[in-house]
Amino acid sequence: MTPGALTGLESVRKQREMYVQNRMAGLLAIVLFLAGTASSAKAQGHNIHPPMPGQKYHLKVTFEGDKGKQQIQVPLDLPMPTAPITLDQAIKLPAPLAPIRATRYLPQASLEQRVTEDTSDRSTCAMQLTIKGPSQSFDRWLVAGDALRNRLTSLIGTWRYMEVKDKAERDTLYEEFETEFTRDPRLRVASAGGGDTQVFGVKTGTVKTLEKPKCRITVLEFYPHYAKDDKTGKPTNVSYRRMNPAVHVKIEADGKTEKRWIFSKFPDFAAGEGDKLPLLVKLDCPAQAKVPAPDVVLLTVGRKTNEVWVRYDGKITAAAFAADEPVKLPNSQYEFTLTRFVAHGKLVEVYVPATGRGGTPALLVEVPGELKGSKTDVWLALNRPAPLQIEGRAVTALFALDVGGAGGGHP
Repeated sequence: MTPGALTGLESVRKQREMYVQNRMAGLLAIVLFLAGTASSAKAQGHNIHPPMPGQKYHLKVTFEGDKGKQQIQVPLDLPMPTAPITLDQAIKLPAPLAPIRATRYLPQASLEQRVTEDTSDRSTCAMQLTIKGPSQSFDRWLVAGDALRNRLTSLIGTWRYMEVKDKAERDTLYEEFETEFTRDPRLRVASAGGGDTQVFGVKTGTVKTLEKPKCRITVLEFYPHYAKDDKTGKPTNVSYRRMNPAVHVKIEADGKTEKRWIFSKFPDFAAGEGDKLPLLVKLDCPAQAKVPAPDVVLLTVGRKTNEVWVRYDGKITAAAFAADEPVKLPNSQYEFTLTRFVAHGKLVEVYVPATGRGGTPALLVEVPGELKGSKTDVWLALNRPAPLQIEGRAVTALFALDVGGAGGGHP
């Protein structure tokens, strides 16, 4: 979000949507650390085994088309997945999108980050953190609003970094943070091709008729703690704690009907029956962690001042986040410090061959640029979704091992 881009109620609505997006990704960013027992390599996910016989690396590309979510999955031509390889493999996308091209593969790679000054309208805030603990320390850049990058290793907790225009937006966001585990769950509905998002509360029996997108939604069931019964295989509610929130809805549109289970922890997974309707339906109901863990929000206000909010064991603290002042994480031997802040910047990430035993597989892809005929190089780390823009369309690329049939995860 850029300063001055939004005003009034529209600004508040967009801010809440951004918070939900970051929360959903933050739920996937929980990383366990066993102090004193986990090695540095193990804590950072190093020493990933090469493919087993019959397994292959794939590039999976997902985007929302006019008829709903579209997805392609292409095996990569890697005759020797244990060695670096220069590639020239085109990954064709449905027309009219131009193809992506895989150009380089590294079996063991380490990430190098830097932020360059950028005065364009697309610049964003970025902050570099130094994380220190008893067994390791490292630096990491975070980009405001980029949910997929807000992940830090060797820490217990979830992390979000966001930017707001002014104090009014800051207060709105703080209220969301305070009440996210106590407020009523909500459904967020939009057409697959984009457009306005409609939001309403979730209660069993609720019937909502929407004009944009034109549809009728009935809430059939809401389970705070969804699971499947071992004997019957049918959905059941284990408890009233919000451990795995799920909602069962009936959607009616264009003379068609679909029933769909929607999960807050797995926003891309939807188990449905009946006609597949081109609607995006998300459950806004943050899940609670099984074990109490710090939940951290880093916030920049007006591209000038920074704050850090920490929730742990039901208590919330909010304070200014100044450079070189360490912040200790509750129930942890780790602390972090703001090393550098860039108000108008652009994050550049590259992967280089890793030395020693550390590293992760990485793939370099060439993506069509904004100008006709231009190209942009993007590195993809194994199992790390990357948001891309191809000819004005939002696309998610995933470099993964044998992702066929995964379907976005299981609830």
